[in-house]
Amino acid sequence: MVYSSSKYLMDNYFGDESEGFKVRRTDTRPMSATHIRSSSIPNSSPSLIPLSHSNGSKTNHNNIPFPPKVGKQSFSEHVDEALHFESVYTAYRQYATFSRFARRGWQQRLYSLPPSQRQYLPTALRDPDSLEAKDREQAFKDAEIRNQFLLDTILKYAGVPTSQEVLPGRGLNHDNLPAWASEESISKVGSVLKSLARDWSEEGKPERDAAYNPILKALQTHLKISELDENYMTYSQDLLDVRPIKVCVPGAGVGRLALEIRALGYEVQGNEFSSYMLLASNFILNGGAHFNMPFRISPFLMETRNLSMALNPTREIKIPDCDVMQMIHQRKLSYIPDFSMVAGDFVTIYSDEKNYASWDCCVSCFFLDTAPSIIEYFLVIHNMLIPGGLLINFGPLLYHW
Repeated sequence: MVYSSSKYLMDNYFGDESEGFKVRRTDTRPMSATHIRSSSIPNSSPSLIPLSHSNGSKTNHNNIPFPPKVGKQSFSEHVDEALHFESVYTAYRQYATFSRFARRGWQQRLYSLPPSQRQYLPTALRDPDSLEAKDREQAFKDAEIRNQFLLDTILKYAGVPTSQEVLPGRGLNHDNLPAWASEESISKVGSVLKSLARDWSEEGKPERDAAYNPILKALQTHLKISELDENYMTYSQDLLDVRPIKVCVPGAGVGRLALEIRALGYEVQGNEFSSYMLLASNFILNGGAHFNMPFRISPFLMETRNLSMALNPTREIKIPDCDVMQMIHQRKLSYIPDFSMVAGDFVTIYSDEKNYASWDCCVSCFFLDTAPSIIEYFLVIHNMLIPGGLLINFGPLLYHW
């Protein structure tokens, strides 16, 4: 996996370049399965139109000016980016602390109920001195430790201090960065844990299959890759010059859909806005975790909804459930497709001139409805696709804005 920056080319990496995987820090600006060809968008041209100039600025084939090129970071931009990443790291470090404080608050509310109401609660929730209550408390503590261990391992893999190296509320604070993470930040860390469970566990497979399989089927139906047998290296040089089919996956999250597409033999670039998700995908996709030695996590530890049993929050789930490197190399092809992840805002990145008419397909899964303007998303997608390129979408149109 090669993570690159859309806005800045910074020299500080999350990963080890010696392994062949670079991770560059980046811009931090904060339907049923369908396929849409770029030529089907109203008032658009299906053929490639050369870039034109108007008043000295380049435009794309919708006559929308390309954004100006961004030069080197200013000092304030560099500081803002550093503060953003440190706030992400802080939330990762303080997850277990917040979890424990939240549980204390829930317990105090239960214990403050009048005896006439508390008598109907299970013993574990009614009597803090009971054996059941102590067992329940221990189960929650163990789950917190499991989750924090994974989060610390992700931080260590990224080369930043863990919860064991920075005391909560102390160490890296200054005027612009609170010593404690916000509840919103902790909630985003919780979303990372749930995303890891969905994308990288055996338990998450039914949910993945429901969303990803229609996409993969549509991709293989409309953009087929020629089959080559195990002796592909003996084919003529003509076959070795095949151009990979390029697929962009915006809103890639923790990366499983992008990996599934790459495993089929396509050249894939994922795009993700959330630095919380990028930390986790960097760790998983670059081999920080191995399916033979899985991590055990309790991703629903801080959930208070959709719980059918008292110990559902502490249930263990193992990740990952597959060998990432084996999936990448499982298909024998006459070429080695690229596999990369670019961090930052989708519109900012793919409105750039270098992405004009560069992609065979854009795959979106629960992504289009994140658009402040769905029209803007469609225009960007249309401009980045080659003539006749595809948009394959799965997910609701439950707009966030």
